[in-house]
Amino acid sequence: MHELTQNRPLSAAAVVAHDGLAFAKADLQVLRRSPERLALASVQPVLILLFLVVLLGGSIEVPGQSYLEFLLPGVVLQSVLLLSATTAASVAFARQSGTLQRYRVLPISLSSYFLGRAVSECVITVLATGFLIITGVILGWRPHASPGQALLSVVIILMLSITSTLIGIAVGLLVSSTESAAQVAVLLTTPPAFLSTMMVTQEALPDWLQPIVHYNPVSTVLNLLRDALSGGKSLTVSHTWDAAYSTAWMLALVTLTVFLSTSKLRQMSTTVIGAN
Repeated sequence: MHELTQNRPLSAAAVVAHDGLAFAKADLQVLRRSPERLALASVQPVLILLFLVVLLGGSIEVPGQSYLEFLLPGVVLQSVLLLSATTAASVAFARQSGTLQRYRVLPISLSSYFLGRAVSECVITVLATGFLIITGVILGWRPHASPGQALLSVVIILMLSITSTLIGIAVGLLVSSTESAAQVAVLLTTPPAFLSTMMVTQEALPDWLQPIVHYNPVSTVLNLLRDALSGGKSLTVSHTWDAAYSTAWMLALVTLTVFLSTSKLRQMSTTVIGAN
């Protein structure tokens, strides 16, 4: 990191990308020595899937598909959203312990640290989703997606992972304690997941709740992910709306979280300079 940053032969964006990948590599090396983080990210969704399939699989009917096929994308999405709590706790700890302040004296940008965090979270998301898919196959689920639809599924999951990570980063910077940061992140991501079509179809919900679920961006993301994993036909008009609506929400959340994080980092920088 230091040699590239000092010589500056590349553009600023290239330097940030290089340093970000170095941070991601370091984070994943820690993961190899302490795999508890990956285990928690993988085991919890698997247990949720097993519990819901055993408990509700025989009592909920989904037109045109099995309940397992309907439920699996929802559990994948929930597991990605819950990773924001891990990110929030990690960033809050780095802020409390002075790690972020120490990074400021190095010839690197803090954007590299957050980029590295996003990359490592995406890797964890892919691995955890892989374990979940394997569990689904063992339970009887079979993928019907074409290579293009499988690629679309990965893109959707990675976009959601990046959004979730940025939410976690913003919460970790804004909330004072590590424990509170994780709890706030859970409070921000859990209600939208459960007020969606994650576990049941929209038609099975009360009439007054259906409009809320319909316009919940989590539901529209699930529509796209289910369509891709089930090998659905090319995008219809409703799916086109789902794609536009979901993308707009993700871009709005990314913009908001980046703005909040940047503002907080500038405030931290002013405080450090003032202290000196």
